[in-house]
Amino acid sequence: MGKTETKKEIAEKYGIPVNTLSTILKNREKLEKMASTSAVNLGKKRMRPSKVEDGDKGLLTWFKQARALGAPINGPILMEKAGELGKKLGISFVPCSGWLGRFKR
Repeated sequence: MGKTETKKEIAEKYGIPVNTLSTILKNREKLEKMASTSAVNLGKKRMRPSKVEDGDKGLLTWFKQARALGAPINGPILMEKAGELGKKLGISFVPCSGWLGRFKR
């Protein structure tokens, strides 16, 4: 039987601090779920779920339906619809150009 690696050995192997490895292991299920349900931006240091995730999903559904019907959609229309969905969901949300850029990605 092979020897099981210690956290210290694994951390050294990947060049990360032991406490970072411990945090990754502690949050393993959450990290796996986030990686499987969303496009992971490898440039980010932190993975934070959107505060308006339900609104984003609803807006994307609306966008796909509107496009399927041939409706022209632009940034201001998306921002207006996002504000409406936020109100319906009871979310205090004012869409801005930064939000729009992230939504488009």
